[in-house]
Amino acid sequence: IDVSSLIRGEEPLEKVGERIFQKLVKVANGELTKAEMLGYGSIAVWNIGLLCG
Repeated sequence: IDVSSLIRGEEPLEKVGERIFQKLVKVANGELTKAEMLGYGSIAVWNIGLLCG
């Protein structure tokens, strides 16, 4: 989800948050994510704090 418009000050936080929420609802109802469209079945997000401590 591109939120660069928020960073540039072109779109308020509430509107960006609503876009994120609506996308979340669509994905929860079966819409494929970009990663799934590219054939990835899972993604691992690393927490750097766990690696450094």
